[in-house]
Amino acid sequence: MAGVRGSSSSAIVELPSRLSEKSKSRWKTNGQRGRAMSEAGLGSSSSEPDICQMNKGFRSWFSSSSRKPSDSPVCVCASRPEVPGCVGASVLGDESLDFVRDPIAFVGSKCQLYGPVFKTRILNKTTILVTSNRAVREMLNERNECYDTGFPDHIQDLYSENILFADGEELSRLRSVIRPFFNRQTVEACTPMLRKVVDNCIPKLVPSQSIGVYEVFKRLASELSLALFLGLSLDEIDQIVDHVIDLSKNHWHGIISIPVKFLPSFLGSGFSGALESKDELIKIILERMDSGKLSVAGHTDLSGFTDKEEAARHILVFISALIPKAFGSLLTSFCLLVAEKDDVAQRCLQDESYFDDVLLEVSRLHPPFIGSRRIANQDHTLQDYHIPSGTPVMYITHPANHDPVIFSFPNEFQPERWSGPNREDRDRIFTLGAGGRECIGKVLSQVMFKECARSLLSNWTWSVPAGQDLSYKWLPVSRPSADISMVFEKRV
Repeated sequence: MAGVRGSSSSAIVELPSRLSEKSKSRWKTNGQRGRAMSEAGLGSSSSEPDICQMNKGFRSWFSSSSRKPSDSPVCVCASRPEVPGCVGASVLGDESLDFVRDPIAFVGSKCQLYGPVFKTRILNKTTILVTSNRAVREMLNERNECYDTGFPDHIQDLYSENILFADGEELSRLRSVIRPFFNRQTVEACTPMLRKVVDNCIPKLVPSQSIGVYEVFKRLASELSLALFLGLSLDEIDQIVDHVIDLSKNHWHGIISIPVKFLPSFLGSGFSGALESKDELIKIILERMDSGKLSVAGHTDLSGFTDKEEAARHILVFISALIPKAFGSLLTSFCLLVAEKDDVAQRCLQDESYFDDVLLEVSRLHPPFIGSRRIANQDHTLQDYHIPSGTPVMYITHPANHDPVIFSFPNEFQPERWSGPNREDRDRIFTLGAGGRECIGKVLSQVMFKECARSLLSNWTWSVPAGQDLSYKWLPVSRPSADISMVFEKRV
């Protein structure tokens, strides 16, 4: 059966269920263009698979017959094959725009041609994309030490030096400093406060009216972040939340702006304005710190950081738009998948294990972020391919979480899979990363997600009015293309 681990039969590519018609068209167009380039001899030479083999689609490439993690040492001998793909000429061959326009369609078309590990040209650099569950797992776990962080410089300018950009010993030091803020004991101590914030917000939904849920859930996550990472009370949150949201929004826009620092914001430089917003957010954090009222997940002792500026830079990450956008994405997807399924809602409220399975299935189907970028710091092998030192490598979460070799019917919402065929595969979900760079706040984020979902299920039923575009966009955060409206009714 297609989609069952170990199957080696070929199959027609199954397009993700919520691709728009435009995305499906791009998928096919990208595939046809890549196929034409390969047939014209513009590919990566003899190391590429035969074109007929390329066209067998995802399932044949993601089957057990595809490349397995190499048993050889990390150092590479020259006999290892190059990663297949087409990088084209400098500048002219760059495919950044196609990738940004629709990364899932782009990846799907390339996987048809080259398999789940392929090279292309992004940001005018030869870049390797890793998309199968097996390959991503090898990259993030067995080969973790072979990579350094790969965020572009302008992203580092927006957040300054912190754990997101650290490598080696500095990464280890920062993880040891921050880990106590996010361990299970701390999370359990913070849970009553989380519930207090959630229960203050969720019951305020207006019944029988169409509500744009993504923005509502982003605001909820912002309030949770301010309570958790600045130690604000509900009254203090009400006074400052709108200002922080505005600053965070401007700060976030710097990620997708042209990184020009010398133009002032009133002349139209989004990046310059983002840097100004960053400074304002840091000022709020330092003022809270100097007043002696700041606490991070209940901790007031920040002496593990080298100085208060380093502590402030990390708190900036926690209160910026990053967390609200991720939670807005997850909660919107949760509501879409559970809408009008009262049997699922009732079972979640009665069975904690099933509730966990539902939330895991939501995060599998709809990871908020597309993946991440690394830079190879040494020659090594990945799926038995030669990865040269200095090469940018991106892992893509969505296809890895939808790999039909691991997950039968990968595009369907099936929470039961986690108590059945995939009961041993919980570590194969890469929504929060894996290995040495796994999200350090994983436990806290799971509890936040669950408490928000629990409050929704306990207080409300909801429906999704017909006629809306439910297709997803993927960048900068995965979410429905439009702000989906839902109608909530008080649970009786």
